[in-house]
Amino acid sequence: MRKFTDPQWGYAIDVFRKISARKKYAEKARLEYFNFYVECTSSGAWLKTYFTEWLRFIKLWANLFYFQLFKPVKPGKDIEFVFLISNNNTYIQHLKGIINHYIAEGKNIIILCPANQFSVLQTKLDKDFLPYLVRLEQISSGGNFITKTIRWLYSFCAAITDGFWFWGQGVEKSFYFSSSFCRYSLAHHYFSKEFRQFFSTKRKLIAADDHWFWESLVFYEARETDSESFVLQHGVMGDFQYPMFAKKFLAWGKHDADRMVNDFGASSNEVEKAGSPFFDRVYLSHRDVSSTGQFDKPYITFLTQYFFDSPFVKPEHYREIIQRFYALQPIADKYNRKLVIKLHPLDKATHYNDRGENIILTREPLIDILEQSCIALTLDSTSIYETALLKIPIFQSHLKEITRFMDFSGFDLTIKTQSLDQQNESIDDLLSSELLYKERIAHQDKALGNFFFALGDSINTMAGIIDKG
Repeated sequence: MRKFTDPQWGYAIDVFRKISARKKYAEKARLEYFNFYVECTSSGAWLKTYFTEWLRFIKLWANLFYFQLFKPVKPGKDIEFVFLISNNNTYIQHLKGIINHYIAEGKNIIILCPANQFSVLQTKLDKDFLPYLVRLEQISSGGNFITKTIRWLYSFCAAITDGFWFWGQGVEKSFYFSSSFCRYSLAHHYFSKEFRQFFSTKRKLIAADDHWFWESLVFYEARETDSESFVLQHGVMGDFQYPMFAKKFLAWGKHDADRMVNDFGASSNEVEKAGSPFFDRVYLSHRDVSSTGQFDKPYITFLTQYFFDSPFVKPEHYREIIQRFYALQPIADKYNRKLVIKLHPLDKATHYNDRGENIILTREPLIDILEQSCIALTLDSTSIYETALLKIPIFQSHLKEITRFMDFSGFDLTIKTQSLDQQNESIDDLLSSELLYKERIAHQDKALGNFFFALGDSINTMAGIIDKG
């Protein structure tokens, strides 16, 4: 029986599976419910979420009226590949390679995004992508002005009714989540038939996630057809990765493919090892760096995560990890290095106001900082992978009290330290011996084979799986 790291995800799966017996589409909302349940730690936070979701509901209803009546788009029957994208830098990074591949091959593609992210994506995406970019709310539901207006009004009424229905289903915090459920219902009643009909002609649906609002809608409908659907791994996996709405999960390598099957309960035919075109670029750019090329670099760098504002790690525990990094200052002085804190994009500089005056705080691009680093530390950031690919020893600083922890030390990709003394002693040893440093890099290089399949050529591997699927 599956063991959940977070029991609330297990609860969300179970309760939404039960109510889906009465309203099948309800399971699409399970991850958002779980996310709110974890993040809303007070009645005030829940109440704010309740009213914010009503505003999002009204905004969606208004967008449907405008785009369906005045700017509808009917996708061509010759569309072969459908990509879902959003204003998430990580998703964009991991989709770019495969989108470029199919554009270069001259395939007929469409790239769908939420209307409220269309403008910013026009500035972020490659110019070659823009002719294919369409708002999801624009996908025509068919019919004339009167038909669309009737469907628009019906969907509103059905959504409000479904919100009251959800409130009475015995789900914890059901009242507060009912406004969010209305939004899922609105999109379902307006678009489900259209998307199912669209995917009834066999196509390929590809995205970096399949479980948030729009993604769950589109993947859910595609799942009921003969079209193939693929979700690409975009980061370190957690409990919520499965169950999924996509038909196939494309993992970076053996480690994550095995986790999907052994830890999360996926069937083996739902998972393929496909590699990562994004990490290929990092690897190919730095594969010629010598095994001791970073030894003399000036930075000892901590790669932060946004745990001070997240419920997944207690702030006082993460503070202890950061204080442990600050205590590396004597080691840095001994070897004429500088301590650097590389902020996660969602992290706040104010969390580190207690750092010493010699400690650098930066938002510079990750690769730029790593290229100047001889040692890197983190809790369990996905930047572990970039660090290893750049041939930099990476330390995972851990406390036994922390329950949310992805441990990569068992594969020898990282060195896990449980105390200040252990951390300082290990780093002191590496910086005192170029031979030990070189041996450490050799261990990391060998371990990378567990995490990345077809490293350096994964775009062809991934495209082969999608084309065959």
